[in-house]
Amino acid sequence: MELFKGLYSFEIILMVLGIIFFLVLVFMLIYLITKGKEFKQMVFFFLFPVVMIGFPGIKKISYDNGKIEIERETSKLLANPNDKAVRENLSVKVRNFESRASKDPTALVSLANANIALGDTAKARESVKKAVKINPKMILSKELVNRMHGR
Repeated sequence: MELFKGLYSFEIILMVLGIIFFLVLVFMLIYLITKGKEFKQMVFFFLFPVVMIGFPGIKKISYDNGKIEIERETSKLLANPNDKAVRENLSVKVRNFESRASKDPTALVSLANANIALGDTAKARESVKKAVKINPKMILSKELVNRMHGR
């Protein structure tokens, strides 16, 4: 599912439990209002599910931004291959992003492109193989395989 792409399983569980907790609180609030009971103390508890749902959302945004940053840095490095600062910056971003991208074929292709720009074709091949395994019909990965084999 696209919504959960790039999230670890504990982040998905946290989000789902946050949604369930929020719904329970809403039903409790409706119950207290219909019975005419005091509900002001309960408002504080709405902060917990908001944080539980928001944390994975923030991680998802940082995941998508990480993918974009890697693509941008790869373009910079390809434009100026002798720039050591860009090379080091891209290398750090690739290392930080690799574990999150293991199930997203587009992210794996971005990593493969970055590794090619860095000169690490073995890691690039590994990323492409994973991307093709996840989505064999993906055009980007097929193009990258052809480019790596010189076709």
